[in-house]
Amino acid sequence: MTVKHGQEPEMRHLPNVLQRCEQHSVLWRNARIKACGLLFDAAANEYLKVDSDSEVYSERLRDVVLPAVLQAFPVPDDDRFIPAAIQMLVIDWESRRSPVDTPAPETPAQIIDRLRDKNGCTMEQLAADAGLDTKQVYKVKRGESVRTETILALAAALGCEAGDLLPRDPTRKRG
Repeated sequence: MTVKHGQEPEMRHLPNVLQRCEQHSVLWRNARIKACGLLFDAAANEYLKVDSDSEVYSERLRDVVLPAVLQAFPVPDDDRFIPAAIQMLVIDWESRRSPVDTPAPETPAQIIDRLRDKNGCTMEQLAADAGLDTKQVYKVKRGESVRTETILALAAALGCEAGDLLPRDPTRKRG
């Protein structure tokens, strides 16, 4: 749109110009939200690895990570969308470290005791049913090294999978 000196500008183009400005504003906001989200996700993920207490983790997200993100990407005072979007990230990340996290897997001793009680038998009866000596059953309960046949026989007597009776390495990811 070219306007010559002394000539009125054509107002018919104004709605298009305003619409483009609004589109750029929305694109800018979306890009800002995405950038804040990426930074927040990176920091929250690092703290997720070290904060085992869910309350400490939530406090760290709100008191450390959130202010750092907002400092890195300042938000205009009149924009409520970006802080709201980041607040949703805080809530999402807090739920990843909630107190209702999955319980720790049962140890072989817990599994043996639970299934033995369910079947209503003593340690001696369980050992006899498995064709084992009681000492071998106690070795399995303690997670000590035993022969594969021992694990298989005990699992068959208990009615569980042999892998359930193997000690878990807490540092190893399963699944």
